[in-house]
Amino acid sequence: MTSNIELVKQSKAIGLNLKLGDIMYQSELLDLALKPRMHLILNIDKINSGGSHWVAFAVHGNKSIYIDSYGGYPCISVIKFCLKHNLQLGYSNYVCQSLDKTDNYCGQYSILALNAVKHANDIYIDGNIYVNEFAPNRIENMQTLKNLLREAQKP
Repeated sequence: MTSNIELVKQSKAIGLNLKLGDIMYQSELLDLALKPRMHLILNIDKINSGGSHWVAFAVHGNKSIYIDSYGGYPCISVIKFCLKHNLQLGYSNYVCQSLDKTDNYCGQYSILALNAVKHANDIYIDGNIYVNEFAPNRIENMQTLKNLLREAQKP
């Protein structure tokens, strides 16, 4: 799994410019103050457990979106955060990432998901456009991911 420091570097390479404070364990989300626009990468594991899987979470106004490359439902901390701040919560249950042990790109899928919605007028529409880039064949998606990362790095 990619480290939070490496995710910051990769996000800067594509112009997303995440900071270390934007990449955290999901339980830390509940302590965050709500901002009108937030772009976060959350680890769904517990703090001090080494981390297991990165997911994308974005807030634009009163809408939020959760994108998990395994197609998982929003974690409980995200649901509580949205309830606490009266946010609408959308999510994608589309599986982009292979369960194959060689596909450890969950952080990169999350970076690209946030990059897709960062300037969106409607994060739900742009979130769906992003996941539709990927095929039902999860192995092919690793190449699609690499192509999207290369494209995003072009000036």
